[in-house]
Amino acid sequence: MGYFTRSLFLVPHSIPEGHTGCMAEDSERFWDERYREEEAVPERGPAVFLVEHRHLLPPRGGALDVAMGTGRNTLYLASLGYEVTGIDVSGVAV
Repeated sequence: MGYFTRSLFLVPHSIPEGHTGCMAEDSERFWDERYREEEAVPERGPAVFLVEHRHLLPPRGGALDVAMGTGRNTLYLASLGYEVTGIDVSGVAV
């Protein structure tokens, strides 16, 4: 299978139907569709791992939540007094 460069990504010549060949665009489309289909429920609470390891965090400061989704971890950290910035590829989720 040959490869070509497009938008700084290597992608195979045979691109599945519905995909652009640009990883960023395909990722955004994938997550937008997923969040459209499922109910955005930040009330589910933060990730168990984050809660269980809270004691390892500094007492105050800033946090960056990458791939924040519906923001459940962002909201949790903000409730603890952290200044949080959350980002996500999906505008539907945020």
